[in-house]
Amino acid sequence: MIRFSIDVAKHGKKWCTVIVEASDANGILKDVLGQFAEDQGYRHTIWREREARRIVEVTDQARIIGATYDRERIAAETLSDGDTENLAAGGSDQ
Repeated sequence: MIRFSIDVAKHGKKWCTVIVEASDANGILKDVLGQFAEDQGYRHTIWREREARRIVEVTDQARIIGATYDRERIAAETLSDGDTENLAAGGSDQ
């Protein structure tokens, strides 16, 4: 499954990063952007992320599993087509 993240900033300062990993990513991404509207001073950077590497560490007390991701910036206009598969495959603004 493709994962997306949205970096949200206001007045030039980063507020948060929202991670979206769902089959209806397109609709969820649009909803998140609506919650942080540009007319209220928010700015967004949207990233399509693909898992690059898994990290596993095993100790006597726990197993820690993490991942690193390759990121590709995408344009918000890409979200308007309603096609999650196309969004996952392309739509880069670079």
